[in-house]
Amino acid sequence: MTFRFARLLSITLVATIAAPAHAATYFFTGQCSDCLNGIGSATATLVLRNYTPGAPILSSNLVSFRYDGTDLVAPFVITSDTVSAISGAMPQNPPAFASFEIALDELGLFRVFTSEPNGNWGIDDDGADDFGTNGTWSVAVPEPSYPLMAAFGLVAFAIAYRLRRR
Repeated sequence: MTFRFARLLSITLVATIAAPAHAATYFFTGQCSDCLNGIGSATATLVLRNYTPGAPILSSNLVSFRYDGTDLVAPFVITSDTVSAISGAMPQNPPAFASFEIALDELGLFRVFTSEPNGNWGIDDDGADDFGTNGTWSVAVPEPSYPLMAAFGLVAFAIAYRLRRR
C-alpha cells in the first residue's frame, strides 16, 4: 500500500507543478479630486497572470484592466488584445501605492491610466481628464489550487489509513 500511496502522491505533486498559470487580481481605490463637488472615489481592477509582485509588469502578464468610471470619465476595459503600452509594478506588500501606467490607443481612441508611487493618480481619456490622490492597490487572496488540496487530502487519507491499521 505504501508504494501505491507514494505513486499517487507523486502524480498529484506533478499535477500541482504543471497546473495552469495562476492569475492575481489587484483592486485600485483612489480619492477623486475633480469629481462632482470633490467628493467621490475611483475604482479599477487589474488582472495579471504569471506575475511576481514588485517585478516589472510586461504586456504578456496582462489579462485585463477595468476602470469603473466617475462622473467625468466613462468606464472602460483594456485587455491583452487592446493594450498599447503597460509599465510599472504592483506593490510587494499591498495595500500600498504603486507606480503603474496602462494605455490604449486604438481606432482613434486614446486612454491612459496612471498611478504614481506617492498615491496620485490620473486618467487621460481623449481629453476627458480625471485625477485624484490616495490611489491604493490591494490584492485578492488567491484560493488554493485544486491539485494542492488533493495532495493534502491524500496525505490525510494515508495518515488515517495507518492509524486505523494499528
